[in-house]
Amino acid sequence: MKTAKRIDKICLIDPTCLSDKWKISTHSMREPLGIECIGAVLKASGYNVKILQQRELNDEEFIQKIIEFDPQVAGFTSYSYNFHRACKLARKLKQKKPNIINIFGGYHVSFCLEESKKPFIDFIVIGEGEITTLELINALNDGNEVNNIKGIAYFNRGEIKITSRRNRIKHLDNLPFALRDEKILKNLKVDGLMYPPPSMQRNPALIFSSRGCPYNCYYCASPRFYGSYVSYRSIKNVAKELKTLNEQFGTNVFYFTDLTFNLNKNYVRNLCKQIIQEKLKIYWYVLCRPDNLDEETIKLMKAAGCTKIGFGIDSVSNKILKHINRKISIEKLADVFQMVSDHGIIVRATMMFGFPWDTSDTYEYSLNLLNKLPIDEIRIAIFAPYPGTGFFEKYRDYIISFNYEKYDSQTPLVKTKDIKQKEIQEYVVRAYRSFYASNSYKERVKQKIKKFPELEKSYIEFKKHLKIMI
Repeated sequence: MKTAKRIDKICLIDPTCLSDKWKISTHSMREPLGIECIGAVLKASGYNVKILQQRELNDEEFIQKIIEFDPQVAGFTSYSYNFHRACKLARKLKQKKPNIINIFGGYHVSFCLEESKKPFIDFIVIGEGEITTLELINALNDGNEVNNIKGIAYFNRGEIKITSRRNRIKHLDNLPFALRDEKILKNLKVDGLMYPPPSMQRNPALIFSSRGCPYNCYYCASPRFYGSYVSYRSIKNVAKELKTLNEQFGTNVFYFTDLTFNLNKNYVRNLCKQIIQEKLKIYWYVLCRPDNLDEETIKLMKAAGCTKIGFGIDSVSNKILKHINRKISIEKLADVFQMVSDHGIIVRATMMFGFPWDTSDTYEYSLNLLNKLPIDEIRIAIFAPYPGTGFFEKYRDYIISFNYEKYDSQTPLVKTKDIKQKEIQEYVVRAYRSFYASNSYKERVKQKIKKFPELEKSYIEFKKHLKIMI
């Protein structure tokens, strides 16, 4: 298969809109890191690459912006909740430019091939996209058969053709740094509770030090997307990108996208030492497992600029934690949260309501216990069995909607024992309000600011943020 016109220009598209923000926001770091990584590989191979994010533009304005670049290939990334928008854009783009090649990639399409069988989608990249996308475009330019390219799917006469699975990228240092656009970075903020607060942040950026996770949490699609293998960048490679972004864009805040940042304790400690050695004046936010953190590691992380750690606690019920394959106890969580907080690091906890087995007693218990935990910021998502997760298969019969526009972490999607869907949403709002209005929370904040006065502005801005979001 050879294209009518040689491919030179490639537009990589993120359909994220400001309207996609969660009502109770976590952070608005919607930097399209996946396509930025793909774009860097394509650019290094001589292609003219442009990365576009929809944000505040309406569909017609955004399509016009794509057409102005005049690409031969459009690469789309999306989550389940905005897959419909990506499809809408791809359809309109195909109508205006019939010869354009539309390629889709990411978690959703990797697991929903049948549902991705659309006349305006030419190829799907399954799993990690850097090498696969490059090989695909090279093959189209050279007239080579695409069925020899690992990790793609395409549609031929109504049938899905899926090539053999591609092995994971093991040597991540071989990849160039993500292709950044300052216009995108300047619109980003780590909002919610963060130090430095949004008003003091400059061109925040996403970064990763590893890909994959060995744990098999039922609600996560990573086990099927990546497998159990975890690949790492070298410490010097990560530190170099941090330094490059700091010098090039003035970036002072980073969010590490690693699924489990503290999986390898020695790696974390050595990375922190490297950041300290480089004298980088940066701040960062990571996601950690509480069962692999100790005081020495926390001290090093703080010294290297870590100001916030997010924990996926999922529930404050030991019974539910066992049910969802989380091998941790609430008692252990409380101890770790306190240890982190004692070092002036912001503690964020994410949990879920709306499990199939939830009852009103479950929620009442959660509301009472949540207020007693030493947490600075909470995020409560409504359980969604996303495609590719263990829950999607296990509870498929409980799912009440396969309209992926509703897979936004705010909409109840499964039948529960004795709770109505509207009641679940009411419990979520009630949990936020009772947590932040509790005397125990107010007293914790007061004591934390007294001990770490630099955090005062963060709490002030967060309080304003809460009034808007709740």
